[in-house]
Amino acid sequence: MTTDQERIRELRQEGYCCAQVMVAMGLEKLGEENPQMIEAVSPLCAGARSGLLCGAVSGACIMFGLYDKQLANQKMVPEFMAHIKEEFDETYGGTDCLCILKGDMQNRFQTCPSLIERVYEIAAQVLEANGF
Repeated sequence: MTTDQERIRELRQEGYCCAQVMVAMGLEKLGEENPQMIEAVSPLCAGARSGLLCGAVSGACIMFGLYDKQLANQKMVPEFMAHIKEEFDETYGGTDCLCILKGDMQNRFQTCPSLIERVYEIAAQVLEANGF
């Protein structure tokens, strides 16, 4: 059986970016496939291709909506974002890609793999806490 971390690594090796990994993991957890949706979220990668909000964080928020849109909007996303903001502010100095990557998008090759795993771990905890 493949662990979540191993599956995240496989998806990255297949060429999926941070936001795509989060959505793919969410779909797989639901036992669903939707390649078109996974492709559709690619513009969120690298902070919406602008270095803004981390794509893994954006992708996780979309993942919550796959489970329950109303609960995602009212509870899961706010819980998740509060945790992410606290942890990322402490660890990286913020939630924007450029901040996380210290102004150099090339740092994504070193920083993002473990960051994506951590974002998924937090997202999975939020899902579990909300009955999923």
